[in-house]
Amino acid sequence: MAFMHCSSMAALVKALIKGGTVKEIAEATGLDDNTVRKYMRVWHRNGVVYIDRYKRDKGLKPWKVWRINADNMPDAVRPVPLTNNERCQRYKAKQDRKAGKLDWRALRAA
Repeated sequence: MAFMHCSSMAALVKALIKGGTVKEIAEATGLDDNTVRKYMRVWHRNGVVYIDRYKRDKGLKPWKVWRINADNMPDAVRPVPLTNNERCQRYKAKQDRKAGKLDWRALRAA
């Protein structure tokens, strides 16, 4: 692995104290996403960081939230992937909200 400047390393550790996804940490430190990802992989293997939780993005893909592993914490359990039916339902609901349509079935059930 290539040498990292001390100020970049300090910014990386500071961002990991708060925790965040690779993208959030890269934005906070000014490092490239791939550089952060490589450090997370090596540090995770050596027990320096752990997966605090998973956070879903707008595309519903789960992203790992990394943190410093001071207390030998176990990794969070990866969430179950959404089925195609769940994805389609969310997509249709989103399109209906954009178009301003009401969900009459939900109103009738209430």
